Amino acid sequence: MENRASIVFIQEEITDINGAISVLKERLLPKLVTLTKQERKKTSTMQEGSLPFVSDSLEAGQKEPKFVPPSVSIDDLKIDLDAYIVLRGILKDLFPIITGVEDSMMLCGHEAYQNARSIYKTTKQLASDGFPGAKDAADLLGKRFKGQGNFGPDNGAGDSPAN
Repeated sequence: MENRASIVFIQEEITDINGAISVLKERLLPKLVTLTKQERKKTSTMQEGSLPFVSDSLEAGQKEPKFVPPSVSIDDLKIDLDAYIVLRGILKDLFPIITGVEDSMMLCGHEAYQNARSIYKTTKQLASDGFPGAKDAADLLGKRFKGQGNFGPDNGAGDSPAN
């Protein structure tokens, strides 16, 4: 099986990455809002094409206060727009990192699991042949494997808990 996800981290890299994540958590998380699923459904979103509209509305309201209804605070609009622009930039920078971490983790897990299934299958075969220690290993692996699901023969060992 080809190993596409041969990723090795040295301790210094892990320390640096964890430090960067700690800074993000420390600086960013206290400022962020969490919406419920219902709030997300009810909240309209500003798309990229709406940014010029919002910017121009802010500018118009700043130039002529009579354009601003009593329910709107120009100061709050500016704060929200500035924050949106900063958060959009942060998300653009984080998105390829998050996607890459998810994809890499998925592939590493897939490859590790498929290799483990191959070892289990071989161990079961050796146990049936009477190879010393193979039965104990196959029994242990069988307990761990039980309930993991069957991904079918196309995805690795082609073994299932029932086989």
